[in-house]
Amino acid sequence: MSHATEREPADAHEDLPEQLPVVLVVEAVHSPGVSYEHLLERAGYTVIVSTGEQAMSVSQKMQPALIILQFDPAVSGLGLVRQLRTQPDTRATPVITIVPFDDGHMREQIVRAGATAIMIEPVKLPMLLRQMRRLLARMGGASHPMPAAASVR
Repeated sequence: MSHATEREPADAHEDLPEQLPVVLVVEAVHSPGVSYEHLLERAGYTVIVSTGEQAMSVSQKMQPALIILQFDPAVSGLGLVRQLRTQPDTRATPVITIVPFDDGHMREQIVRAGATAIMIEPVKLPMLLRQMRRLLARMGGASHPMPAAASVR
């Protein structure tokens, strides 16, 4: 289990195997709901879990191949997505936002902020994995283009 917390700093994960894609899962708030960490680890990904406050420093230190942001409208993830897009290390990193409900206005704001894909809860693992593989494959052969935003239910 990989958590970037005060008790276990993110640099404790510097020895992660390089052959597995590193995925940063940003939890807006710690909730007893769906945790993607174990599901993604079982699928072969190296997963780092972070809070929104830690996300920028963790993403710069760990340089994940993909970021999943569990978006909570009460705790704005828009600022985080915008920050990720301004940093050279994360500008082209795919960002999948997972939102609790489908709201056209919120979706537009998330896309404008720079999210690569939006998924609506409840997210089924096969759909998430398919979206991740598609985005990672797109980034694999590219020299940092910004992928077009996609919306998946």
